[in-house]
Amino acid sequence: MIQRRTPLRRHTPIKARRATRRRSGRVRDSLYMHLVRTLPCAVLDETCRGPIEASHMGPRPLGRKADDDTTVPFCHSHHECWTTHAGKFEDWTRAERSTYAEMLVDRTRRLTAGIVDDARMRLCQEGLRLAMAEVTHVYGHAPNRDEIAAEAASWLRLIFEEQ
Repeated sequence: MIQRRTPLRRHTPIKARRATRRRSGRVRDSLYMHLVRTLPCAVLDETCRGPIEASHMGPRPLGRKADDDTTVPFCHSHHECWTTHAGKFEDWTRAERSTYAEMLVDRTRRLTAGIVDDARMRLCQEGLRLAMAEVTHVYGHAPNRDEIAAEAASWLRLIFEEQ
């Protein structure tokens, strides 16, 4: 085997990587997404097939997903037809699709408005209950107001970071 006398060198320098990942900037809301997946298909006809999927309908930059608050519940077949411009949506113009998408997003937001707020309130109450139980367990006594507030803040941070 032939051995090299000098090490290989790069002709171009290696680019330095960013220390932190770039965030896309899109609004993420896992609670809302879960709720949208529990709704019936937004296209009201008899050709619905498959599980409900959350279709991102809002405006977006090239190559990115839209915000989670602009999702619409579609069954698998209608989601596929929407994304491939086939079936019911085959001959629709861009303006027709945009108008229809805005109407569906508005309808979905109206359907979920009160439910999402109630679910967030229940999450906060559950976080407070868990915080009180944790303080009682750690300190061995009924918690005072400051201990509850500190523990509740940490629980709520954990809950909302998961979303």
